[in-house]
Amino acid sequence: MPRSARFCLLALALILAGCGPLRSLPPADLAGHHRIRVFTDGFHSGLIVERQVLPRDLDPPLPGAFDRARLKSLHFGEEEWTAGRDMSDFHALRLAFIPGTGVVQSDPTQADASGVPGLERERLRTWDFTLSDDAMAALIKRLAEHWVARPVHIVDEPDLPPTTLFYARRDWSGFDNCHDFTVDLLRAAGLNLRPQTLRLARNLAKDLDQAQNQLIEAGISVIGPINPP
Repeated sequence: MPRSARFCLLALALILAGCGPLRSLPPADLAGHHRIRVFTDGFHSGLIVERQVLPRDLDPPLPGAFDRARLKSLHFGEEEWTAGRDMSDFHALRLAFIPGTGVVQSDPTQADASGVPGLERERLRTWDFTLSDDAMAALIKRLAEHWVARPVHIVDEPDLPPTTLFYARRDWSGFDNCHDFTVDLLRAAGLNLRPQTLRLARNLAKDLDQAQNQLIEAGISVIGPINPP
C-alpha cells in the first residue's frame, strides 16, 4: 500500500476514534474481579457497587436487616433536596443559579436499583462494567479523597431503606451535578469519558451506549486505569 494511502487510513482512524465518547481506551487483557452498575432515570444518575469493596468509613453500619445488604448505591446531590427537607419548585429554581451544599448519598440496594429512592422506574436504564482490582481501588480512592469530606448522618424513615449522607468536598450545582460525579468516578476507574460543559442525563446515556460499543469493538471487557495507583 502506498505511503500516502496508509497515512490517509491512519488519519481516518484517528478522526473516527475522536468522534467517540472515550478519550482513550483501557489497557487490553486485564483481569476483572469487580462489577459495577451505572444507572440513570433520565434525571438522576449514580453507581451501584459491591459493598465489600467499601472501607468502613464509607460504609457505616445500618440498622436491622439492611446491614446485610450486598450492594450499595453511590450518587451525588444537594443536601436539602436529597434529605427531602425542601423539594419545592422554588428551591429547584434557586439551585439553577446558586450552588447548594453537596452530599454523597449511599443506600442499600438491589442490582435493579430498587433501593435507590426517588428514581422513575419506567425510565430507568443501566450499564454494567467489569473492573480490575486497580480500577476498583482507584474509584474508591477518588471517592474518598475528592468527594467525601465530613462525617455521615443516616436518614432512617419508617418503611424506607436507610439513606447515608456524606457531606461532600464541593457544592452541588448545574455544572457540578450528579452526572459529573458519576463520570468522575468512572474516569478514575479507567473509563475515560470526554468532558462536557453541562452534563445532562441524556448525554450521559448516549456516551455510555457509545462507550460500551467502543469497548466491544476494541475487544476490551475489563476496565482499568492506564496508570494504576
